[in-house]
Amino acid sequence: MSLDLEFEPPHCVGLVGASARAAAFSALRAGLTPFCWDLFADTDLSAVAETQTLKGLNDLAMLNSAERRGLPLMQLGGMENQADWLARASETGPTWCNSPEVVRRVRDPHLLHQTLTALRLPLPDVRSSENPPPPDGEWLLKPIASGGGRGIVRWTPEAFGHPTLNEPHVFQRFVPGQAYSAVFVGLEPPGDVNFVGITRQLVGWEALNAPEFAWCGSVGPATLDVPTEHMIRRIGNILMWKFKLRGLFGCDLVVDSSGTPWLVEVNPRYPASAEVLELACGFTLMRSHAAAFGVSWRDPDADFETYPESVIAKGVLFAPHDFTMPELDPLQIATPCESINRVADVSPAGTLITAGQPVCTFLVDGIDDETATQKLKGTAREFLKQALQDA
Repeated sequence: MSLDLEFEPPHCVGLVGASARAAAFSALRAGLTPFCWDLFADTDLSAVAETQTLKGLNDLAMLNSAERRGLPLMQLGGMENQADWLARASETGPTWCNSPEVVRRVRDPHLLHQTLTALRLPLPDVRSSENPPPPDGEWLLKPIASGGGRGIVRWTPEAFGHPTLNEPHVFQRFVPGQAYSAVFVGLEPPGDVNFVGITRQLVGWEALNAPEFAWCGSVGPATLDVPTEHMIRRIGNILMWKFKLRGLFGCDLVVDSSGTPWLVEVNPRYPASAEVLELACGFTLMRSHAAAFGVSWRDPDADFETYPESVIAKGVLFAPHDFTMPELDPLQIATPCESINRVADVSPAGTLITAGQPVCTFLVDGIDDETATQKLKGTAREFLKQALQDA
């Protein structure tokens, strides 16, 4: 079903990815009608948008004319690793995506490293699978088709039998420090780059039962020292210049003790941290993204809840063991216009959640980073306690 807004949205968009909920909420706030294809079809998404479940992220069947309906398609998380899908989508209709060639180039860890280090930008060393480094714990084993920290482990003798070795992979030098994400909008060439903001990433957070290198949330907006932020802005500008990125894209970075931001990965699509910046600052980034592909509309944005004086923390809870999803009070569940201090990405009641799988997402606010983070930790703890009692 569609969200009942006070105005008729003039445009529709197809959203395709592992999870479409955050982008769909963004689209609805901006006055778009989303049609969604993802892996979960969670209840909060299905309540506001027509949703179909993908068989997998390489599911090409949804691109046929009957299902696509002439919609412009937009890739979400996970689809940046599906080059065949991107190529087919570009052939079968309009897209609000970077071209397959742009995505292949910016997702090539060797080309990314070579291009940016030639301009004296800080990127950790990478080695190919044919040239592995010593297994001394100073390097990470990473799948080339990475996403959300999947398959990343320290390169030690204990990793010699790891499943990541059975797929295309690289080794990237480990950088100690704090993980951040920066969001940009690349405008239609010959354009510029709009810097949106920075969030602190939650990675491997024990309070959310996340694996060591798994992304499990974002806190922001974050403020960094002026030289550090200037370097991050320069990275975004050079990425657009060298790789011709358009629309929303995210940069995953690690800031070391000296304040140097090391670029570890580029996500050429709507990044997960964009939701935090939208809710904190009142942005409608889907409108900015569409403009980069020459699409605009005059209708106003929906009136949605924002907290401009607060820090927003977003956290994905992982299941510590198997359990059954309880039924939630509808007032607990996030909506496009009321998301703060609610639960999002909610599976239907009775769904079996297996150990290590994502359970749901929390969106909370606080007066600063520490307050918001502690509130997130407490919310996750209480939710899991109640869920296990109900089960």
